[in-house]
Amino acid sequence: MRGSLTLLFAVLALGVLCASAQPWMPEAVRWPADGPLPAFETPAEKAAPRPPATDDTTPPPAEPVRCVAEFEPQEGVHLSYATISIPSQGLWCDIIRECQEVGVVYITVHPGSLGQCLNVLQSHGVTLENIEFQICNTNGCWTRDFGGHYVWGETTGDFAMIDQIYYPLRRYDDAIPSIQAGLWHMNYYEAGLRHEGGNFMSDGHGTVMCSDVLYSNNTTWSPAQCREALRDYYGADTTYVFQRIVMDPTGHIDLWAKMLNDTTVMVAQMQPDDSNYELVEAHAAAIAQIPTVYGTPFQVVRCPMPPVQQYWGRYYKSFLNSLIFNGKVLVPIYGQFPELSQQALTIYQAAMPDYEVIGIDCDPIAYQGGAIHCITIGVAEHIADYIHDAVADITPVSPPVQIPPGGGSFQCATTVQNLEADSIYTEAWVEMRYPSGAVEGPLVEKPLAMAGGTTITRNLLQSVPGTAPAGTYQYILYTGSRLPRVVNDSSYFTFTKTGADGLAWEDPAGWWCREITAPAASVVELPGSHALLQAHPNPFNPETVIRYDLPAGARVRLQVYDVAGRLVDNLVDGWQEAGPHEAVFDGLGLASGVYFARLTDGRQTVTAKLVLIP
Repeated sequence: MRGSLTLLFAVLALGVLCASAQPWMPEAVRWPADGPLPAFETPAEKAAPRPPATDDTTPPPAEPVRCVAEFEPQEGVHLSYATISIPSQGLWCDIIRECQEVGVVYITVHPGSLGQCLNVLQSHGVTLENIEFQICNTNGCWTRDFGGHYVWGETTGDFAMIDQIYYPLRRYDDAIPSIQAGLWHMNYYEAGLRHEGGNFMSDGHGTVMCSDVLYSNNTTWSPAQCREALRDYYGADTTYVFQRIVMDPTGHIDLWAKMLNDTTVMVAQMQPDDSNYELVEAHAAAIAQIPTVYGTPFQVVRCPMPPVQQYWGRYYKSFLNSLIFNGKVLVPIYGQFPELSQQALTIYQAAMPDYEVIGIDCDPIAYQGGAIHCITIGVAEHIADYIHDAVADITPVSPPVQIPPGGGSFQCATTVQNLEADSIYTEAWVEMRYPSGAVEGPLVEKPLAMAGGTTITRNLLQSVPGTAPAGTYQYILYTGSRLPRVVNDSSYFTFTKTGADGLAWEDPAGWWCREITAPAASVVELPGSHALLQAHPNPFNPETVIRYDLPAGARVRLQVYDVAGRLVDNLVDGWQEAGPHEAVFDGLGLASGVYFARLTDGRQTVTAKLVLIP
């Protein structure tokens, strides 16, 4: 079947890209200069000089590959915090809240916007559970279009990311897939094809559907060359190319079609007086004659659409721009059309009875050219890549560890050993379990690149705040992958806290942990109400505010050190009265990485970790 393109011409005969269908004529798309970056190229972007191409095209995989369909199990979903307007923040957070229940949410965020992103999540009641931030430069929020796709080698079973070229002026977004491939240590291929992910539907068996934007994006390539690239890189044995609809600036297929599984495609049903009505009806009829991998034609489910809308240009509020993610379907709905929205949810539920169908109001973003599908993209499940023969061990330096009511700290030795002959990439992280059974962490997390047969040993210093409840705690070291959670091995020891200093509660504040070079005293008591040291934002760039409370007037010294123990800045050195205080640490000109703020008031010394991001 590989390399077969014969079925394409059968589709052409059915009216797709045929002379009888309404030809597409470019519309005069306008966009406000101060508007958010939309899903399509703005007139200003199109008019700007094209920068020289920097994408490094790679040879395709050396073996036939199978593209992972978006309805298959996913490890996570990727969103970007960029150009998310205030009205759109609610729906963005709604998507994250639903997805973090069933997978990892990877959020790419510009280093200068991380604090704002955290505030948005907090203000909308979104916890940081199952969220991983990837700090990098960004342009826009349209991850579906610039995100990577995933394939499995049919011979070796190797997993790889496939990338394509994005809009020329959005170079930061175009680079994100290669950054992610490096972070995840996965094979990476650059197709050299300009193609957006919103214009790509795969059944996971070699059948791909897209619009003719595939061709208009690549005018120096022949149609056959475009289809060959999809075959060689994405495993598209057969590519079905449909004429784009009018009044949609992106021209992508995901505004009017949705592949629900490998036998069913949902197709929009336009209003009878809509300019695209006849064209989409022809598309639906054509899809209904395309054979599935099982030999029977695709089943076509229809979903009525709202009428075309008007902003600076015309656009659609589509119900088909949905996300299928690990048993959930997140469907765009619109308050302007409550009856059609409810009808769409009912149609989805009937077509996907085993899924939880959830409507999310997408009125605030639809005018930008997309909805839920356009600002999300799945990260395919590849659990086997996280499984290694590695063992972990953690022991206290001076057992047993007993922490007094006022709080204190202890030291422990950690070891991770690679028992395999080959090199591995793994993670080590520490969590703590309260006497109640609640879990806190990660208190520390480290990516590890380990040669075959090697062992890594580190000593940790862990603080315990006075407000921590009395009882027995577990201090646990894991190796594997924290997100997604794959545990190859774990080890733990217990420690006790004999009481609480005043009101006790389970609060992450004060549970700082840092790596040290050599063991010292096992337990250090922090008498009285110690000066709690906090920094916000943290991570930061270039400034963070360090706040602390003094229980009594004292001569205070607040200094910042790097990980080598070198003094970086002397923020405070003098007498201060009791009460709250703050100081600004400016990291401008410093290398990104970990620093430590150290506060001494003559009675005690407390330390807080600071993370300066690029």
